[in-house]
Amino acid sequence: MKRMFRNVTGLFTLSALAFAMTAPVMSADDDNTPTRLEKRKAAVMEKYERTGEVKRCVPLRELRSSSILDEKTIFFRTNNARGYLVEMNNRCPRLAFEERFAYKTSLGSLCSHDIITVIDSFGRDWASCGLADFQVMKRRETPAEDGTVDSGDSVDTGSASE
Repeated sequence: MKRMFRNVTGLFTLSALAFAMTAPVMSADDDNTPTRLEKRKAAVMEKYERTGEVKRCVPLRELRSSSILDEKTIFFRTNNARGYLVEMNNRCPRLAFEERFAYKTSLGSLCSHDIITVIDSFGRDWASCGLADFQVMKRRETPAEDGTVDSGDSVDTGSASE
């Protein structure tokens, strides 16, 4: 009987610890300061606009990087001025906290019916979640300093020139 109680106590402690670790990611401060994820989502939505086009699959060779925007939303950047927003139907536990996932595909494409697995910094699997349709996003055109229109096709290398 003691052994069972210890396991239940350990499970409760582990659950409380996991909840405490995710709480700061999920909620804003009392002064309505946006969280890191809310800022990231706002930045993506400021730079990109929805085209109304939806794709079921996207070739992996098009994808450059991904950003976790919340527990249900992933933004994939491409090699050009487009991106793909995936808004899953259900919450994917720990996705926003871990900010990393893995997937397996044999088609050379990532598709709306594929499953992603949230992984932690030690490589352990957490939740597995189904993707959704890829909403095509187009980089907003912004006026450049010289008055021409920049469609955002160029990639920022991070080097500064003066």
